Amino acid sequence: IDRTWERVLQLSERIREALRQIPEVCLHDLGASHSGLIAFNLEGWDAFELKRRLGLKRINIGANGMAYTPLDMQARGLSSIARISLSPLNTEHDIEVLIAALRELRD
Repeated sequence: IDRTWERVLQLSERIREALRQIPEVCLHDLGASHSGLIAFNLEGWDAFELKRRLGLKRINIGANGMAYTPLDMQARGLSSIARISLSPLNTEHDIEVLIAALRELRD
């Protein structure tokens, strides 16, 4: 369990750092410690449309709307968020593919 958790934390930090390098990405993670769930938005994209477009590239992410967490989303002025859910089975290649796809979609 400890190795699995460490792997998820390692991958999630790698993704968060890569997302921070894309100016049009806004991370929505709260708190001092993070997990393998990463909430974000890509400027100019509805999270559900982003999920659909990435799905066409065989990249699976989640999307949540106001109905999932209305109080939190209203307080933060969000209508939807994209969510990455990491697994210890994800690879560095998976991260590279995701980041490349997000960079491509922002243009």
